[in-house]
Amino acid sequence: EDGTHKGRMPSITIRYNGAPTRVTIKPNETLRDALEKYCAKKKLRADAYAFKHRKHGLVAMNTPFRLSRLDNNTTVELVPKLKSSGGASRSRVRVAVTTPERKRVQGTFPASTSLWSILSSFDEEKKSNMIRRELDGKYLVPSVTIGTTRKTITGPVALQSTTLHSLHIQGSTLMRVTLIPSEMSLEETLASSFDTKTTETASSSKREISVDEKVENKVLETCSKEPEPKKMKVDNLKKKVDVDQDSKIEASSSKTEVKDKKTSLPPPKALSLHIGNVNAAIAKLRKETDKEEMIMALQTLRHILTKLTTSKDEKFRSLRLSVSKLNARLGRFHASRDFLIAVGFSKYKKSTGLYYVLQPEAEDAEFIREALKIVREELLIESAPAQEIVVEDKVSLEPEKTELSFDWEAERKKKEDQKTKEKQPEKTRNLLEKMQIVEPMSFDWEKEKDKEEEKALNPRMDISKPEYNLADVRKALGMLRKDCPSVKDCLASMRLLRVITANLQKEPRKLQYRKLKLTKAAIQAKIASRPGAMAYLAFLGFIEKEKGSLELPLSNEMDVKTSRALSILTRVYRELEVEMPMFDATARDVRIFDAETKNEDSFAKLPRGKAKSDAQIVAESMREAKVRKALEGKHLQRQKLRRKYEKTVIRISFRTQKIVVQAYFSPQERGYQLFQCIRELLDPGTGDFILRIPPTREIRPDLDTGKTLEELKLVPAATLNFIALKKSSGASALRHDILTKKKPLEATVIPKAINEAEIQKALDEIVGPAQKLRKKKETKRRKAEDLLKSFGFGKS
Repeated sequence: EDGTHKGRMPSITIRYNGAPTRVTIKPNETLRDALEKYCAKKKLRADAYAFKHRKHGLVAMNTPFRLSRLDNNTTVELVPKLKSSGGASRSRVRVAVTTPERKRVQGTFPASTSLWSILSSFDEEKKSNMIRRELDGKYLVPSVTIGTTRKTITGPVALQSTTLHSLHIQGSTLMRVTLIPSEMSLEETLASSFDTKTTETASSSKREISVDEKVENKVLETCSKEPEPKKMKVDNLKKKVDVDQDSKIEASSSKTEVKDKKTSLPPPKALSLHIGNVNAAIAKLRKETDKEEMIMALQTLRHILTKLTTSKDEKFRSLRLSVSKLNARLGRFHASRDFLIAVGFSKYKKSTGLYYVLQPEAEDAEFIREALKIVREELLIESAPAQEIVVEDKVSLEPEKTELSFDWEAERKKKEDQKTKEKQPEKTRNLLEKMQIVEPMSFDWEKEKDKEEEKALNPRMDISKPEYNLADVRKALGMLRKDCPSVKDCLASMRLLRVITANLQKEPRKLQYRKLKLTKAAIQAKIASRPGAMAYLAFLGFIEKEKGSLELPLSNEMDVKTSRALSILTRVYRELEVEMPMFDATARDVRIFDAETKNEDSFAKLPRGKAKSDAQIVAESMREAKVRKALEGKHLQRQKLRRKYEKTVIRISFRTQKIVVQAYFSPQERGYQLFQCIRELLDPGTGDFILRIPPTREIRPDLDTGKTLEELKLVPAATLNFIALKKSSGASALRHDILTKKKPLEATVIPKAINEAEIQKALDEIVGPAQKLRKKKETKRRKAEDLLKSFGFGKS
C-alpha cells in the first residue's frame, strides 16, 4: 500500500464488487488488521464484512496470517456478514481453558458471556478455584491470555467488562489462566470490582443501543491493554440500583466464597522424590508380610502405577485405602502407605475418610516409570517358582541300580503314536526319514561333560529365594556418597565399581577378575579409602584372605547377584551424574551487568550484516517450510540437519535490582546446573524461585532439573527472568558482594553451530540450485522421450 514495502512483505488481494486491491500484511498480524486497513481506505464498516476464500470458505478473522492456511498473494472475496436471528447472544463459542495447575477444562458459552463469568462457572463445576485464590492473605489476580492473538486481560474489572463478542471470537478458542500476586486481600479486590461492575453494566446497555465503530475500537483497546480500575462517577447509577438487589448480590458472593474455601484443595507440599525411599518402602513391606501377602501387595501397586502412566483417570489419583478390597490387599500395611507417599501421593482428609491424592504438581511421569520397573523386578523375584536343588557331597563311581518294571501306560501311548504316524501322508514321512542330522565339527563332548560335572558340584543360586538383600547395595552406595568429598570423586569410585562388576558378569570364572590388590594407586584412592565401596564389594562376596588383597571364592555363583547389583549401581550413577558440572569456573565465565547503563563500544563492534530485511526473513521462512515439507517422514535426514553447539550463553534478568547475570553452559548440562549456578549468587535468605522465558513458558526446579538445556530449548542463547515465589522483606535476591562487581551492559556474540557448513550444503541439495539442475535434466529427458515416442520409437 505504501510503496516502500511493495514486493518485500507478504500481501493478500481483496476483491470487492469485481475490483481487486492488494493489501500488505505482516506474518504475525491477524486478518482483521488487513480488513480494517482496507475498510479505512474504502470508508466501509469493518464489523459488517468478512473474508471468503474459494477453497477454505469463510476465514477465521482472529488468526494470524502465518496460521491462516492462506498462501502469499492469495485472493479473497469481501462478503457481508450473515446476521443470525438471535444476534451475538445466541451464537455459542466452544471455550477451552488451561488452569494454573496445567489442567484443561472445556465448555460452551454464548458470545455475550464475560470472561469473569466463564471462569466462575468452571470454578463451580470443576472446583478449579481460579478467581478466588489467596496466598499468605494476599489475593492472586487472574490473568487470561487468548491463545491465537496473545492478548492478555488482567484483573477482575477487565475480565467482567470483556466478552467473547468484544474479542471477535467465533467457533472455538483456547485461553490460559495465570495467577499474579497482589498487595490487596480478596475482600478488598472483590469490593472494588463490584463498584466498577455496576458502572460497566450501565455503559454496556448504551453500547448495545449505539453500535458505532469508535466504541468497538475502544473496547478492543481495553482488551489488548491491562486496564486499571478507574474512579468513576457512580452517584446517578447508585440511585437506579435497588438496595434489595445489592444485599442479594452480597449474600450470594459471600456464599460462593465459603463454598470455594471448603472445596478447594490445599496446595501440595514440596516433595522430594528419590528412588531410595521407594526401595526402603519395599524392604519394609517384605518384613511386614509373608510371601503371598507380598505378591498381592506388589500386584496391586503394579496395577496402580501402570494406570497412572497410561490413563488420565482421576479415580487412580485419589485412593481411599479404607475400602475393604483395597484394605485387604494394600491399606493394612504401613509400608504400602510409605510407598505411595514416596511416589508422590499426599494425605488428605475428607468427610468420607482418609484419602491418598496425587495432585498434578506432584506427579512425575518419569519417576513413576522408574518405580514401576522396581516393582516389576521385585514381583518377578517373589513370584518365581521354587526349585529344590539337591547337592551331593560325594560323587559315587558305581553304576546305578535299575529296577526292571513294565509300564503298560507307556506301551499303550507308543502304539497310539505309531497309528498316528501311519495315517500321515507317505511323502512327508519319507522326507522326514531322508533328512540327515549333521552335527557341528567344533562340538566337544568332553567339555560339555566337564561343564555338567561343575554344575552338579556348584549349583546355581535360586532366584526365588536369594541369599542376599538388595537394600544392602543401596545402603553401601549411600555411605559412599557421604564418604566422598565431591560429586566428581564419587562418580570416579562408582565408575571403577561398575567396571569390576561388569567384568564379573561377563567372565565369572576368570581368576584375574576375582582378585583385587588394594595397594594399587587407583584402588587405594577410589575404593580402599572409602567404607561404602568396601561394603559394596563385601556384598558381592569379596573376602580379605591376605593383607592388602581381596579375593572372591569360586563357590559363589555371580551371574544373578552381579546383574542386580550392576542395575542398581547404574541407576544411582545416572542420578548422581546430573549434579556433575561440565564447565569449570573459567569456562562458565559468570558476568554481572548493570541493566541501566550500556557500553556502546561493545555494540558498535558487533559484526555488520546481521540485520536482515523483511524480504530476507520471508525468504528464509519459505525455505525452511520447503525443507520441512521435503523431509516429512525422513527421521534420519532430519537428525543430520540438526545444528550442534559447543556452548550456549544464558542471561538471567533480575528486574527488581536491574541486574543481568550472564554465564556459559554446555548444551548437554542439566537444568540442575542452571539452578545451582544461580543459587550460588543468591543471598542465603532468598526462598524458592522459578525462571520464566518470555512471555509465559516457565522452568521449574521440581520438574525440569533432570532435562538437558537442549531439551529445554535454551540453545544457542536464551534470556530468562528471575521470579521469586515468596517475597522476603529483609533479604534481597543477589548477594551484596556480587552487586559491587557489576559492569555496564555489553553485547555478546551468539555461538555458531559446529556443523553449519555441512547443513548449508545439505540444504542446497534439497531446495538449492543443485535440485533445480536435477529438475531441468529430468524435464529435458522427458521431452526427449516424448519426441521419440511421437516418431514411433519405444523402450527396449
